[in-house]
This record gives sequence, structure tokens and C-alpha cells, in this order.
Amino acid sequence: MARNKGEYRDPGLCTYGTRYLQKQYSALLREAEGARTGDDRGHVHRMRVASRRLRAALPVFAPCFPGKRYREWSRAIRAITSSLGRARDLDVQIAFLEEYLAKKGDDDTSASRTSPGSAPDFSGVESLLAYLRDERALLQPGIEEITGVFSGDGILAGFLDELSRGRKREKKEVSLQKEAARRVRRRRAALLAYEPYIREPGAIDQHHAMRIAAKKLRYTMEIFNAACNGSFKKPIGALRTLQDILGEMHDCDVWIAALQTDGNQGEGGSGSIPARFRSGPGIADLVLEQKQERERLYRRFVRFWESPRREQVAGEMPR
Repeated sequence: MARNKGEYRDPGLCTYGTRYLQKQYSALLREAEGARTGDDRGHVHRMRVASRRLRAALPVFAPCFPGKRYREWSRAIRAITSSLGRARDLDVQIAFLEEYLAKKGDDDTSASRTSPGSAPDFSGVESLLAYLRDERALLQPGIEEITGVFSGDGILAGFLDELSRGRKREKKEVSLQKEAARRVRRRRAALLAYEPYIREPGAIDQHHAMRIAAKKLRYTMEIFNAACNGSFKKPIGALRTLQDILGEMHDCDVWIAALQTDGNQGEGGSGSIPARFRSGPGIADLVLEQKQERERLYRRFVRFWESPRREQVAGEMPR
């Protein structure tokens, strides 16, 4: 049968997988030096994203590579993601507080005042920011150490060459599009398992889990998008929007759980920020604004799910 012009030619699972893994590893490697020096927060973020994409793809193409080497690669990449995770969380919190304080510097309408008519007092927020900066600095040596896996005797030093050399013989019976359909169905079902919690504003842990499920579905679609003639382009865009909304909701939840004093905490708790910061000047305002922002984002989340974009994410599902 003649192939339609522009139709994707299936190269086989292992050839396709090798190309995809090479691309993601190159993206990871590009950011390693910047993450090591710590000059720009963006390097850590992009390196972590690349490591996540690599982690998501490795199990898909696991049958194509020697089991022992695959397991070593998986452990090394998981360690990279983990080591960058706390640093990235702190970078996000630091950037948020810097922006928050900059805005408050131009705004004298806040309720945090030491006395009527005085300037707002956000010294508690400033102290928290200083603490987070110190915590972030303590993590930098660990990031410098983890980048050693790319050089010398590091497990990932010869990753690109080993991908090509170690690849097993092509499994012609594996259809990329069928494999994509199978994996996307599974990831989509995992996402939709949280649909009953969408209209529950207090379902904090479930909303966070839904964000993770959306991310995994998006990564799966990104892996196979080229093999499926770009048919996942719109769902990927919709999932990115959903993930962004849920991610911002989670950021609010983390601040509220860490800094509020009423003990009503969801997943994450307040273990990452000492309790002494909860009563500092300006903290109550920060928590209140995060609660208000969470409510706004939650309404946006519900509107998204009630819009036609839900179908781009979930497909035609029985109502």
C-alpha cells in the first residue's frame, strides 16, 4: 500500500527511542554546567525538566537496552531529579518572595502596620527570604557533585555512545502508534481518576496528585507525538495549561501549609520552614493573599475543566 505524503514512517521502537533519548540527554547536558556554577536559576529548572523527560522515556524504551545498564541509567537520572528537586523548590520560593517584597515596596495599603499611619512591616517575610537563601546556598555543593556523573568515570559519561552501541536488535512487531495508544490510555485513565475531586476546593492532596498525573500524560504524549504525526499537539498544549494552573495552586498550598498557624495542613506540611517564621511581621498578610490566590486559581481550574479544552485532555468520555 502506498504511503500518504507526509505520513510518518515507523522506524521501529528502538531506533525511535534511541533518537528521542539522545535528544533529551543532550538537553540535560546543556544545562549541567550552568546548574553546577549556580549563576542562573533557570539552569536548574531546565536541567530538572530534562531529567524528568529522560526518566519518563527510559521505561518506554527499556526493552531496547541491556537490563543492567538500563537500571544504572535509571538510578543515575533519578538521583539527578531528586538532587535538583529541593533546590528548584527553594529557587521558586525565593523568586516569589523577592517579587512579593518588591511589589509591597510600592504598596502602602497593606494591613501589616506597626501603628496607624506607619509603613507596612514585612520584616518577617524578609527574614524568611534570608533563611531560604541560606538554605539554597547549602544545597549548591550537592548539585556540583551530581554533575560529576557526566564526566570521567561517571555513569552517564558515555551515555550517547552507549545508546547506539548497546541497542538491541529492532523489534519490528512493535508498532509505535499502537504503543502510544496503549500508554496514553493508561496515563489518561490515571488523570481521570481524580475527576471526582475537581469540584471539591478542599481536596488539596488530590489536586496535587492530579497535577502529577497530568505531567506524566503530557510527557507520554510528547514522547510519541512525532510518531503519531503531531496528533498530540493540542492535547499537549491543554495539558500544559492544566498543569500550570494546578502547579500554581500547589505553590499556594505549600505556602499556606508552611506558614499558617491553625494547623490545617495538606500534603507537604510545614517541615521545610521552621515554625518561628509563622508569627513574623507580614507573614499573616502573605498567608491571606495566598489563600485568596488559591481560591482564584481554583475557580480557573474548574472553568478549564468545564470548557471544551477538557475534551483535548480527556477525550470523549461518558458523562
